[in-house]
This record gives sequence, structure tokens and C-alpha cells, in this order.
Amino acid sequence: MTNTAAPAGWYPDPAGTGGQRYFDGTAWTEHFFPPPPPPSYGYAVGRPPWKGAQYGRPAFGPGALANPGRRLGARLLDGLVLLPVLIAFSAVAIVLVAPHVGPLFPKVSDNPNAHVPVPGFLWIYLTIFGCAIATGVVMVLYEGVATTRYGRTLGKAWLHIRPVRTDGQALGWGRSIGRAGLYFLSGFLSWIGLLDPLWCLWDENHQCLHDKAAGTLVINDEQGAEVQGVPAGQPANDGLARSSSWSAGQSASMAPAVVGNPYVHGYWTSMPTQPRNNGLSIASLVCSIVGLLFFAIPAVLGVVFGFVARSQIRQSNDMQTGGGLALAGIIVGTAVIGFWALVIVVPIFSR
Repeated sequence: MTNTAAPAGWYPDPAGTGGQRYFDGTAWTEHFFPPPPPPSYGYAVGRPPWKGAQYGRPAFGPGALANPGRRLGARLLDGLVLLPVLIAFSAVAIVLVAPHVGPLFPKVSDNPNAHVPVPGFLWIYLTIFGCAIATGVVMVLYEGVATTRYGRTLGKAWLHIRPVRTDGQALGWGRSIGRAGLYFLSGFLSWIGLLDPLWCLWDENHQCLHDKAAGTLVINDEQGAEVQGVPAGQPANDGLARSSSWSAGQSASMAPAVVGNPYVHGYWTSMPTQPRNNGLSIASLVCSIVGLLFFAIPAVLGVVFGFVARSQIRQSNDMQTGGGLALAGIIVGTAVIGFWALVIVVPIFSR
């Protein structure tokens, strides 16, 4: 630039680097904005800077990938919603089947030629198993309808998460029902089926196997909230790029705005400060599960830890996560305490 009367501002770098350099009105300064690298998903050593970055998701907060613990909590809450359905199916089925079965535990005759009837408890077990399958079908319909019409189930609404397509769009009927159906069918694979819900623990995008098959992500609810400084209603991946190449004291507001997915354009030069998982939320779920083996005594601590963890997370200004784990610990702990109460109290009153 030879016109020294040009106003101060950002201009193409006269050195021909392809970037922009700041002209203060009289001379070029050392403030330089580098050109964007070619679009590439090979960040640094070939991995995204955080989970969900390749889909334009922020590292945390609204619009980020939902924490696996929060997803587990939502599943447990939806399980409580469907529990009355299972109880109703089982009660009606047992009333209809019980009169037609023999003794629950028939006596074994000393005569080897005597006919041994099928134990009644086996028929009751098969009846309850059939009711569980019927409840699973209801679950698929419930999740498919709730996700398509309202964007999420009751459990996900309580924990403020929702499933979306990988491009951020809402799920349609086919994808919603197919996603729920795949999760239901994985339950028939016994221990192998556990790989489906557990896959999100190590997956690079927190996707379960049914998410991968359906092409979906589960994100923190972003409706009505601001996502990393982006006004509500604007897509989360349309934020301004960030740069740390300015000298000390230089205003970042002078940087040219670059619209688009910051990961794709390679502008992320530093990792955002990510929240840590609350330790008590993990302890809550562990104690509640262990309580099943030790007469519910650790489950009492699990419930207490769960409430304390949720209180700490609420007061942490989004710098702690694990609310879903804490809620799961409270639910599991309460169920374990109730189970052992029945095991201990019922025999006492049945004498």
C-alpha cells in the first residue's frame, strides 16, 4: 500500500502471505492475521480438538454433546415412566395365567415313572418376559412419537438433552422409531447388547451404536439459550472464529470475522477450558450399585452423595458436570433401598 492517506484498518498483507495486516493510517504494524488453512478434518495429529468438534459442536454448554452420565439418567427416568406399563401388563397377565398353571414348585415323586408337571414359576416367568417385550414395544412407540413431535422424551426433557441428526436437524418419524427400535433389539443380545449403550463412553462423538446406525447425536438442549456467544435461533456452528495470534493488549475485536464451522476452517488455536466431572456424582452411582450387595447400606450414602453432587453442580457455573450420574445414583440408590426394605420387612409381617 503506497497511499499513506488510507484510513486505519485491515488490508491484504503487502508481503503476499495471503493474510491480513493492520495499517494504522501511517504505517504497517506488526499485527498480522494469518490466512485460513485449507479445509481439513485432520486437526493437529489427525484428531478433533474435542468430541463433537467435527460436527461444529462446542466443547461444552448448550449445543455440546450430552455427557454419558446425563444420557444414563434420562434412560432411567424414561424407565420410571414405563414402569407402570410393565406392572399393569404383568398384573393382568398373571391374573389370566395363574389359574391355569400347576404348583409353583411341584413335589418330586419317588416314582421315576410318575409325571412331573412343569413348575408353575416357569410359566409365570415366561408371562412376565412376554410382558417385558410388550413394554419394549410401547417404549419404541413412546420414544418415537415423543422425539418426532416434541424433540425429546420426558426423561430427556427433565435433563435438558435431545437427539438430533448429525447435521443438527430434528429427527423425523422413520429415524426416531428406527433409533428406538435398534436400542430395543440390542436387548435381545444378552451381554453383547450392552455394547450398544456403553459405546458412547469411548466413542469420539459420544454416540451409542444405535446413534451411529441412525446417524444421530444427543446434545445439550440449546433452544432458547445462547450457544458460545451465538444468539438463540442461530446455528451453533456459525460462531466467530477465534485467534490467539494478537500481541498483548491488542483488541481481538479488530480481527476479521470468519463465519463457518471453526473446526473445519482450522481457526481453533487453543482448547476452551472444559468443565470437570464432579467426583461425588461418580461416588453416588458406585455406592448405589454396591448397595445391592451389602443390604442397601452403601446405597444410603449413594443417595446422599447424589443430592450433594447435584447441589454442587448447580452452584459451579457450568464448570462441573455429572448431573446425570448423580441423578442415576439417586434413582438406583432409592430402588436398592426399596428392594432391601421389601426383602427384610415382608418376611417379618408374613410370619
